[in-house]
Amino acid sequence: NPNANLGMLYTWETALDSTFESGSQGICPDGWHIPTDKEWTALSNYIENSPDRRIDTVINPLNLVYAGFYNGNVQNAGISASFWTSTKANDNAWKRYFHKDISKAFRYHEKKTNAISVRCVKNN
Repeated sequence: NPNANLGMLYTWETALDSTFESGSQGICPDGWHIPTDKEWTALSNYIENSPDRRIDTVINPLNLVYAGFYNGNVQNAGISASFWTSTKANDNAWKRYFHKDISKAFRYHEKKTNAISVRCVKNN
């Protein structure tokens, strides 16, 4: 499978392990949680306000994997990465989107039934 190293993609319900609370542990290991929209915003602001705002200076420390997304079939594998937040956006949920050729993290909402990547944040 050529996409075997891209990791798993999860629906929002699966990622949050049906808890549906902002800041929930979800599928993350004990002591970790699915980041909130506010936590992703803080990271995005840090990236955009750093002296060297090239996304490639952030990709290595974040170890971003461009797994694409799933909405009936896998799309954009190797090109983009989207990561769930644990924060609802009406009937959708907030996510962060990265494209390998764009030096910015984008804030969008995603259908909860689509499958995208998950990053876990260590609890304080």
